[in-house]
Amino acid sequence: MDGNVVYEIDGRRALDFYQHYLGEERFASNYAIHALAVFEDQDHFYMRAPNGYDPQSGSMTFFSDIPEQAVVQITDATRDNILSASETSLKNALADYPGVEPTAALLISCAARRRILGTLTRLEYQLVKTHLPEALPCCGFYAYGEIAPLVSGGKTQFHNKTFVTLLIGTK
Repeated sequence: MDGNVVYEIDGRRALDFYQHYLGEERFASNYAIHALAVFEDQDHFYMRAPNGYDPQSGSMTFFSDIPEQAVVQITDATRDNILSASETSLKNALADYPGVEPTAALLISCAARRRILGTLTRLEYQLVKTHLPEALPCCGFYAYGEIAPLVSGGKTQFHNKTFVTLLIGTK
């Protein structure tokens, strides 16, 4: 590994590792939606989305670093998975909000999610309208990664393919 460029996974070239599990045809058509889950421990992981690959060296480039000797797993996200995770983010933010009522919401969705959803991105917005109070001002944008802890009170980390719901207000 060289920062965000990965040369080898599980004893083989990174490109070969991906193609082994996805098949060459499936890999070529949509490798970018198959992020790596990088495990810090058995229960928590963060995502690293691939950004490109080099067929000659067999390396793959990710949007951020992956630690040496990290335990990784290829993910397979469907549109339903993406929408379900967005809904979970919204529900968790509301349930864990420490104040009485939020006064605004900031929503950050990874651009990789938009690529997976395609024309169904409107469904992600409809979830926002369904779960957040109608009068609550909210805005959002697409990003190439988000910064947040894996668990409440945990260490802040850079993530890919996430949907972050930040509720703002007073206690």
